Amino acid sequence: MKWLKNYLLFKEGVDVNDTDNIDVKAAKTSFNDMKQHIDEFKEKKSKVDNIFQKKDIDKTHLDKEIESVLGSSYSEDGSSERNPFLSNYIRVASDQRRLDNLLNDVVTDRESLESNRSLLANVSEEEQKSSLENTIGTISKRIQDSETSIGILKKDINDNKQKIEDNMKEAESEILGSITDMENTRK
Repeated sequence: MKWLKNYLLFKEGVDVNDTDNIDVKAAKTSFNDMKQHIDEFKEKKSKVDNIFQKKDIDKTHLDKEIESVLGSSYSEDGSSERNPFLSNYIRVASDQRRLDNLLNDVVTDRESLESNRSLLANVSEEEQKSSLENTIGTISKRIQDSETSIGILKKDINDNKQKIEDNMKEAESEILGSITDMENTRK
């Protein structure tokens, strides 16, 4: 029964009462805030992904759409109002967008490379051959650079996703610890 009660507290949150002492009020408020952040992250993560997956959107519109989902960056008193998990996830979604763009660029460059190689085989003039060889070299270098960037981005994305998951697990653990502390103060 004790675990069921803890689960229900975790699922529903706790009420902060005027009769609670200062430590219990702080624990309950922290508990509710963290639970709200976790729930909000789970709810809005896909919306953030959808924003960053739009192909033809400029930075200004991107920022406006992010603000419409996450709210403004700062409150009137200058403190941050955004969900810390979603704020960190914006970086992951942005990196994923850059990764997708790089992958598309590599596909385009490979097609261009093959096209130029075919042309090179059919060209007999030295000047055109030299020009095509330079173009092929440039495209090959660009593909190599892009593939290096792709590897780095994939690692960064996985690392940042893992950090977010670890932070959420830690927060959930703290929430469960808060529940236990609240239960102990009631006794």
